[in-house]
Amino acid sequence: MLFLAIPMYAAPFVLVSVACFAVFRSVPSLQRFAIAAFVAPSAFGACALVGFIGWILFGLHSLRFEPGPGGTLLRIFAFGLFLVVPGVLGSATAVWAVNKAIRVWHRLPIAPSWKERTIAAEADC
Repeated sequence: MLFLAIPMYAAPFVLVSVACFAVFRSVPSLQRFAIAAFVAPSAFGACALVGFIGWILFGLHSLRFEPGPGGTLLRIFAFGLFLVVPGVLGSATAVWAVNKAIRVWHRLPIAPSWKERTIAAEADC
């Protein structure tokens, strides 16, 4: 049964990744972000799963946490905290790494920096 759980968990993230890639690739002003849009949802899913499994293992062995059918506010908070935070941090790290790799390998500017945008905005005034 476990061999079915992982593809069933990953399928929505992969579908969202493909849909984001298609949308970003079809809009000319967003094309440079298409690869990052493809990576972000899948990275969120993978990192959220790793973070949540880590929390479960930590809770079972260190805190003597007994999973049960009752859902307290603390369990709901822990679920959200240890599922969402690692997912967001992992997704942000993956997008940063993809953008850095594209810049280094292809020497393409991904987006103008804050300083470049400020200088351009001041020049337009």
